[in-house]
Amino acid sequence: MNVGALIAVDPHKAHNTLVVLDPATRTSVGEGEFANTGAGYRELMRFARQWRSCRWAVEGCHGAGRSLAQHLVASGAGGGRACQARRAGPGVFPPSRPHDRP
Repeated sequence: MNVGALIAVDPHKAHNTLVVLDPATRTSVGEGEFANTGAGYRELMRFARQWRSCRWAVEGCHGAGRSLAQHLVASGAGGGRACQARRAGPGVFPPSRPHDRP
């Protein structure tokens, strides 16, 4: 189990795509896509429990990521800082739409 991993989330209307980054190597150690529903949120949280200690970076906390950020803060998973402004940086998420691909 990794300690201190960064879980970066790219939220969309229908789903949340996430990648888990090892803080030392900055490489992906896990990824997933979860429905943007109550059941999908519970599945996402079960997945995230693999990392005992983690930080969350949710893109668009005032837009598409708002509901997830609110769930994280309410559950204590976000440590009250789920909306902290952080950019995941280029290349973290694989292109999900044809026009995003190089």
